Parts: sequence; structure tokens; C-alpha cells
Amino acid sequence: MGRKKAEAVSAQWFQILLSIVDGPLHGAAIMEEVLERTDGSVRLWPGALYGSLSELFERGWIRETEAPEGRRRKEAVAASGRSRRRGAGCWRRK
Repeated sequence: MGRKKAEAVSAQWFQILLSIVDGPLHGAAIMEEVLERTDGSVRLWPGALYGSLSELFERGWIRETEAPEGRRRKEAVAASGRSRRRGAGCWRRK
């Protein structure tokens, strides 16, 4: 059985997944991490970020973590997202 071909992801999805691969972050922290990691060349605006998070969640690539009362929920890479990454070696950007 051969390896599955890596699914191309948008630049935004790629940046989001890189941000949460080592641990869960809330939306504002994801935006800050991407901005810092890319030296300001990629800025995720709230509408684009939360739309992308919704799509990644629907595909099963990320999961929401439980948040204590009054705290922000955080997003983390789901097991299916990690297995896609391992199976392909890494996510590919479009």
C-alpha cells in the first residue's frame, strides 16, 4: 500500500496548523504567534482566522479543548491532523 498524497493547504491553514502543532492556543494567541513567526509578513484577521478554524474543525484536523468557566477555548491539532502530517512527512503549502 502506497503513501497517501499530501493534501495541499492554504497559506492561512498552514500558518494556523504550525501555530498549534506543539500545543493548544486560543485565537488571539494564534494571530500573535503567526505575526511574530513571519516577522509581520502574514497577518491573520479575525474573520479569516475563525473561518479557517471552523473549516479545519469540520475536516477533523483540529479540535477544541475544554476551557474552564470564563476562559477562552483553545484549538489544538487533532489526531487526524497529526496523522496526515506524519503520513505525508509534512503539510504542503498551496
